[in-house]
Amino acid sequence: MEYWIKVIYILIALLLLYISLKDITTRTISHTSLIFLVFLLVALIVMQGRAPNVAAAFSVFIILFILFVFHVIGGGDVKLLTVLSLSFSNATIVTFILTTLFFGGLVAITGLIGFRKNVISNGVPYAVAISLAFILTYPITHAIY
Repeated sequence: MEYWIKVIYILIALLLLYISLKDITTRTISHTSLIFLVFLLVALIVMQGRAPNVAAAFSVFIILFILFVFHVIGGGDVKLLTVLSLSFSNATIVTFILTTLFFGGLVAITGLIGFRKNVISNGVPYAVAISLAFILTYPITHAIY
């Protein structure tokens, strides 16, 4: 069972890499990718003997939807954060969100330094920060080594 948990985590990481690359090149996150991500995450969560944290995902969605309405964050980023929030407990979701904010700052600064025109006209590809935060925090908070 532990072997399959690691395999699914690697598949999730690869899918997040794909989502990040698509966000960098097209500034979109496809629904198909998010559906695959949901299936992989639910499989990972169930194999670890836990249940998806629907309450956390709903809370994240409501807060981020308000930010989306005011054009602070993109719709794809809202959906990606909501889906990934299913996998964190109430105690660990704060770590995930703070890590996402940290990497978001790094991505924004890097983008403004290296790709200023692109970032100003198209925005920051925030899926990169979200994916990095998940890939780094999930194994630590859920003991996948």
